[in-house]
Formats: sequence, structure tokens, C-alpha cells
Amino acid sequence: MQRAIEKFLIISLLGIFLFSVSIHLKASETSGARLQPSPATSSQKNGLTSSQSVIPPVGSTIAITSRADIIELLFGVIITIIGLLAVALALYRWKAFFQNEKDLITISHELETARQIQSFILPRETVNIKGLKLAAQYVPMAAVAGDFYDFIKVDDKRLGVLVADVSGHGVPASLISSMVKIAFSSQLPHAHNPARVLAGINQILCGKLESDFVTAAYLFIDTEKQMTAYAGAGHPPLLVWRGSEEEIYEYGERAIVLGQLEAAHYQNSDFSLKSGDRFILYTDGIIEATNAAGEFFGESRFKAYITSQARRSAGNFADEFIRHITDWSGKHLDDALDDDLTLVVVDYKNS
Repeated sequence: MQRAIEKFLIISLLGIFLFSVSIHLKASETSGARLQPSPATSSQKNGLTSSQSVIPPVGSTIAITSRADIIELLFGVIITIIGLLAVALALYRWKAFFQNEKDLITISHELETARQIQSFILPRETVNIKGLKLAAQYVPMAAVAGDFYDFIKVDDKRLGVLVADVSGHGVPASLISSMVKIAFSSQLPHAHNPARVLAGINQILCGKLESDFVTAAYLFIDTEKQMTAYAGAGHPPLLVWRGSEEEIYEYGERAIVLGQLEAAHYQNSDFSLKSGDRFILYTDGIIEATNAAGEFFGESRFKAYITSQARRSAGNFADEFIRHITDWSGKHLDDALDDDLTLVVVDYKNS
């Protein structure tokens, strides 16, 4: 765009320059014609020589402009007018171009600011609970995203884990995820009761999201009592790899999403905690990822990976899974993803 404007401007200026040269040359020819001796007059017939010829008075016109000269002059005037209009248009477009560049830079800075703000709402430190190893992977579809995860550390033996997914993508979804962060932080007194935690977040969000909504999953682990509790709100089920049995279990019903119905009810699923358990919370961007053939990654492939990679540590499991799903989809992390991806892995070993 900028190069096209520059070419347009140069051609216009060149046209004006050539016309100016043409006018100058025409003026020179006319001036020369005025200095030529005039034809013989009655004075010459009376004996005057050519050296004694009479010079016409200043201001008189001797050369007669031909029709071709008139057409050339008019053509030059038209070219000049077009050139001036082209210059004006080029300057206007040039100004618009730089204004657009300025707007793009402003938007880029705003997105970077939003990205930094969102990075602050995600956990920045490792949570240390005796017997638990945690790992998380967060891969946004764009610069900012609607996926969110967080932890509530009640004490050294009790931990709450939340994973949420806001409808939509980009800046609007990221703003709602910030609201989820605030709502979740206020649930510390009820951290041991997942159903009440989700109900509390729902109460805060209702009336503030319009047509948007949030799905969420909350897991509470009590290593002292060897008990766990889980509740979901329109979210994919919790997957538990029970190492002692080498089996995968699913927990949680897909109850109503958060932020739409103030009277929504959520239900706990309680089960015992055993050494070798691996808890996997995630967003639907994982099971709904697609490859070049349009196939979904799906729950079966996800469970197959969980089973085959059960011996990996939580951190290595999460890292390798992101590489695995991107290779399967034929995309790289720098490419546009189908959706935001979030994976939280919690391993328990009774020491």
C-alpha cells in the first residue's frame, strides 16, 4: 500500500515537471519569434534597408498560435490538474496509511497489556502440599483467552483446584475469566465443599455476563482424611487414573453452566484418595481439537494417552501431552489453534 502511494506520487510530480518544461520551451520559441525581422513594409519600399527595419513595439504579438499549440496547451493544463489531484489524493491516503499503522500499534500494545494482566491472574508460584505434585499447561488460542485455572491452598494438607472455560475467545473472554478469578478467591471459607464453591461463583456472575457463560470443574483434596470431592458446571468430567488398579474413572455430572441461572444447583461426588492416583482436569479445547482430516481428538485418544503415559511424572506428562496433541493435529503452538487448551495434573503419593 505504501509503495503504491509512493509510485503514484512520483508519477504525478513527473507529469507536472514535464508539463512545466514544455511550457518553458514554448515560451522560449515565442520569445524567439518576437525577435525575428518583420516582412518588408512600405518604409522598405521607400528605400530603407533591412538593417534599418522597424522593431515592433513592446507588448505587440507577432507569432500566431496554431490549433495544435492550443490543443497541446489544453492537454498540459488537464495533465497538471490531474497531477495536482493525484498528489492531494496520495497525501490523503498516505496520512490514512500512517493513521492505520498508528491504530495497529495501539491495538497491539493494548493486547500485550491484556495478555500481561491475564498472566497475573494465573498461578505464578508452585503450590506445595505434602504428597501432591502439580503441573499445568495453558495454551491460549490468541494473545489472550477465556480458559482459567487456579488453586486454593487451605493449609499444608488441603488443596482446592479450579479449571474454568469462558464462552468465546479473545479479550471479552479474558475479562470474564478475571471476574471468575475474583469470584473464586472469595470462596475460601467453603473450599472443602465443591458444590458450594460453584454455587458461590455462579451467584457472583449471574446478571453480569449477558449471553456469555462459564463452564467449570472444582476438585478438593484432603490428604489428611484421604478424601476427595468434586463438582462440575457444564464442564468435561474429571478423569482419575487409579495407579493401584491401572484404571481410569470419570466423575461429575454436567450440571448447568455458571452465570446464567441464579438458582442453579450443583452436586458433589465424594471418593477416597489412594496413593498412585492422578487427577486430570482440562477444558474442551483438548477433546475438541481437530486434525487435517477434520477428526476430533476425542475422549478415547485422551484416555489412551493417559494410560500409556501413566509412569511419567506430572510435569513431564503435561509437557509431552501438549507436544503430542499439536503433532497429532498437524499444527504448532505458533499456529492458530481451534480453541484454548488447559490441562491441570495432580499426582498423589502417600509418603
